[in-house]
Amino acid sequence: MARILALSYRITVAHVSEGPARTATRNYVAEDREGRNWFVKSYPAGTELAKERQALALGEPARLGGVLAPAVRQTVTGDVIASARGLSVSVAEYVEGAHTAEGAHTAEGGLIGGRWAAVGEAVGRLHRILARHPAGRPRPVPAREVCDVERVGRRLEELLARWTATRRRTLTRLRATGRP
Repeated sequence: MARILALSYRITVAHVSEGPARTATRNYVAEDREGRNWFVKSYPAGTELAKERQALALGEPARLGGVLAPAVRQTVTGDVIASARGLSVSVAEYVEGAHTAEGAHTAEGGLIGGRWAAVGEAVGRLHRILARHPAGRPRPVPAREVCDVERVGRRLEELLARWTATRRRTLTRLRATGRP
């Protein structure tokens, strides 16, 4: 890891530690000799690196447009992914807390209060930026290519059943207390 970072990214590594792992990649935090931390993603063999390059490239216009996204570091040859001896990695700025369960604000944590507005603003900004990007231009596609319509239908039926049951319990409780 230290060798590929030094040769491809000109990062002289002082320490590398295991980073957060929530995807198919192995993630690391590399501290350079100046004390700066870098987020390093190591791709498993067989990963479609062309698609990963496209995804990494979309981050830069989003970042420049005001979406909170770390800057991806380019290699000495201008690529965003370096490969050597069967190891392929990408490097980005390390944002303290952004890659940890404690620092992440996800839907699993609940979207309450001002989070709704913040998420809406960020998603809207991201859509505006990517709609102007050549790779992100909207194009009409059949719904079945975007989502599993049958699965979504089942989920909708489950939610409606839960809502109906909750509404019945609430009405029964209100009637029992004499409220309209």
